[in-house]
Amino acid sequence: MGSAQKSPGDAPTYSRRAERHRHQQAKARRGLILRIAAVVVVVAAVVVLIVALAGGGDDSSSTPAYAGSTVTLSLSDYAITGNLTVPAGPARIVATNVGGLPHNIGVRGVKISRNLNRGESTTLDLGVLAPGTYELYCDVIGADKVSHVAKGMVAKLIVTPADATTSTTLK
Repeated sequence: MGSAQKSPGDAPTYSRRAERHRHQQAKARRGLILRIAAVVVVVAAVVVLIVALAGGGDDSSSTPAYAGSTVTLSLSDYAITGNLTVPAGPARIVATNVGGLPHNIGVRGVKISRNLNRGESTTLDLGVLAPGTYELYCDVIGADKVSHVAKGMVAKLIVTPADATTSTTLK
């Protein structure tokens, strides 16, 4: 009456204390696994960062410096500004749209760029330029159906003989 006897086929019973101990051990193992995973992720991120920062040191395989003249231009709404005098020889234009409207840059009879949105830049290789005056222009047609050329978005690029270099800014 006072004590219940177990038969050999009954499943073992566990005390609440033992159950709580097993639960705490499992919880501790999960916590340890999560901490190890976090450390691995942090170490991997640090390695990636170090490799990325160290990768920029050797420029021997990068594009060589441009040997010609670079005309740096800003394209604002209906104006082209920048260094507009270069010596004869290889030349390129690096143009940035600083205006609110789309713009492009062209050199009459040579080349024209794609349209640039605000903040976009382009490089336009002009080849070898002979001394003379070249017209720069933007031929975008505005929402009002009027071209930017008609609104005065033109400038003159002056190419001097190779031995006479000066720099001016025109609009």
